[in-house]
Amino acid sequence: MEVIPTRLVELAQQCLAASQEVTGASVGGAAALQLDGSAAGNSDAAPTLITAHQSLVEAASQACDRLVATLEHDYDGLLAVAFDVSTTDLDQAQGYETQLSFVELLQAGVV
Repeated sequence: MEVIPTRLVELAQQCLAASQEVTGASVGGAAALQLDGSAAGNSDAAPTLITAHQSLVEAASQACDRLVATLEHDYDGLLAVAFDVSTTDLDQAQGYETQLSFVELLQAGVV
């Protein structure tokens, strides 16, 4: 399997963009879903309905926050892997270059 650091960075950027999108939707959506105490009328079930609605909005907001945290964690992890792969590739290339130079010196009879 070939790992291409630039693709990992692109995927990381997609994770960050998704987290920002979820944050924006969550903040805007939660504000729009707030109800005052009289929104369900004056029936006996009104307070229970309002309380249930508020609990649902809070749970949805918490789920969005957790999703954002996961996406941001994935963003950080993908960037770290891209960096590690790039560094390892560079180290390996330099090692091969050193070995190749030594072989060329051997062939030239210098060593």
